[in-house]
Amino acid sequence: MSNVFYNFTYDGTFEGLLCVLLRCISTRVIPKNIQPDYILSSKLEFEQYTHIVTNESLAHKLYDYIGKFADVQVQQMVRDCFLTSLPNKEVDIYMLVRQALWRGNSVGDDFSNDSLRRIQMAIRDLYRESQSIPYDINFSHFINTDISIINPRNIVLPVMMDSVLRNTAMEDFLLYDRRHKLALLRRRDNDYIVDTSRIAVKTEINHDYVYNSLWKHFINEGNIRRIRPLHVCGRLTDNPTMLWDIAK
Repeated sequence: MSNVFYNFTYDGTFEGLLCVLLRCISTRVIPKNIQPDYILSSKLEFEQYTHIVTNESLAHKLYDYIGKFADVQVQQMVRDCFLTSLPNKEVDIYMLVRQALWRGNSVGDDFSNDSLRRIQMAIRDLYRESQSIPYDINFSHFINTDISIINPRNIVLPVMMDSVLRNTAMEDFLLYDRRHKLALLRRRDNDYIVDTSRIAVKTEINHDYVYNSLWKHFINEGNIRRIRPLHVCGRLTDNPTMLWDIAK
């Protein structure tokens, strides 16, 4: 049970991860492992982790603090790294934030840092993939909706969302990322990115399933909600709270 002090779980959102980072920094704990709670397969495994409850207010304060104290580019790296497929990215993000709060914006120029190099390479891969995938998207008309399914390495939907919406004239469509269980939806004049990770999804995904299980769930049953953690704006406060005050 000693691992519980070094292993942490969160709800899988960016803001949830920021709350884990704040807990570790304020208690001076270097995490061994940080995992989204929904990937833990058993009660015994879950008991080896400390679960951190998401507090959106604290998360936004920490995000603002990173941008003000370090640099908006470092702040952007933190968000972008969260969207990558980098193994153990949560711990690498912790190391980046820890270094940024200690050294300021110079951390972004430290090319001798192995963790930073991994993050930079992963972010390059994220943007390369987000630029290439829109050219390969093929929508199929299904009942009254256009459906397409992708399987990207990285969480590309938040990055390429504006490009897809700008170049898509369809009134109703659903673009589903089956690897990360995210869906980009357009319903008339409203656009959403929704998280489907809490919905029971079968292994074999096809257009019929996406329409009947996802489109109907979110549109016909009115269960739409925005994924705000993937769109943290990072507005900088004029007078940022000091870190030890944020942690209270």
